[in-house]
Amino acid sequence: MRAFRSAHFQLRTVLFLVLAAPWLGACVPGVGAPQAVEPPAGWIVQGRNAAEASRSVLSVGGEVTHELPVIRAAGAQMTHGQVAELRRREPALRIYQDSQVFANSIGCPELSSAAPYFGEESVRWRLTNSGTAPLTLSALALTWPSRNGPLEEVRLGSRRILERRLRPPAAVIERGWRGPPEDRQIPPGSSSSLVLEFDDDHLRESEPHVVSVSFAEGCVIELFAGSEPDSGDELEDRYPVLETYYPGQIGAAQLHREGITGAGVTIAFVDSGHSSFSDTIHYNARGDWRYLARYDARTL
Repeated sequence: MRAFRSAHFQLRTVLFLVLAAPWLGACVPGVGAPQAVEPPAGWIVQGRNAAEASRSVLSVGGEVTHELPVIRAAGAQMTHGQVAELRRREPALRIYQDSQVFANSIGCPELSSAAPYFGEESVRWRLTNSGTAPLTLSALALTWPSRNGPLEEVRLGSRRILERRLRPPAAVIERGWRGPPEDRQIPPGSSSSLVLEFDDDHLRESEPHVVSVSFAEGCVIELFAGSEPDSGDELEDRYPVLETYYPGQIGAAQLHREGITGAGVTIAFVDSGHSSFSDTIHYNARGDWRYLARYDARTL
C-alpha cells in the first residue's frame, strides 16, 4: 500500500511539472518567448578612405553594401548597437543614417514624372506610381501663359476628369471633377498621362507651364514645362544662358525669400540624372567657370 502511494505521489509530481512548464517559461525571464532581434538599418560611414571605412564596419559585425571612394565612405547595414560600438571605438569616424532624397515629389516616394511633351493644343506629363496602392488626384494648382487661352479640359490617361473653361493665367481646382474618384486614380505599378488641353492650337513651348498636383493620399508633385533658352540671350563668350527646372523643383524662390541664397558655399554636389552635358553648363550666368568635375555614380 505504501509503495502504491509513493508511486501515485511521483505520478502527480510529474503531471504537475508537465502542466506547469509553460507557465514557468512565461514567468522566468529569457525562457519561453523568443527575444526580439533589432533589424539593421542603412548607414554611411566616412573615414580617411573607403577601404578604412569598410574595415571599420566589418570590425563590429556590420555588412558593407557599397564602397564610396569619391566621399571616402562606405554604405553599410548595421544595428544601432553596432553603430554605438563603432562610435565608441573610433570617435573620429563620421556616421550618418542613410535616407532617401526626392526631387519634385513630396510625401510619396513612389510617385515620379517624366519630361513634359507638347502637342498642338496640349501639354502632358507621364506620372508613374511605383507603389503598391492607388494614388487619387484630389487638387490641381496651375499657371500657364495667357496666350494659350483658356484651359478647356484636363485628362488623366484616357479619362476626362475636368471639362470647363478656366481663364488664364492661373487656376486652383479642388472640386467639380467629372466622373467618380476612380477616374482620378493612378493604379499601383502603372503610369498615366496628365494632359492639359488649351484653347490655342499653337502652344508656346518657350513659356513656363507649372502644375502642382495633390493626391488624397497626402503627396504632392510639382510639374514644369516650357523653360527653353532664348537663343538671343548669350554671355559675352557666346555661351547661351540656360534656364532649367531645378529652381522650381527645389523651391529656390522660397529659399531666397527666407534669406537662404547659397552665399558662402564653395562646393556643391548635384545629382543631375543626366549622363552627358553640353559645354554651356560649365559657366554660370555671370560667365564664371563653375563646373569642376563629374562622375557616374553607377560605377561605384
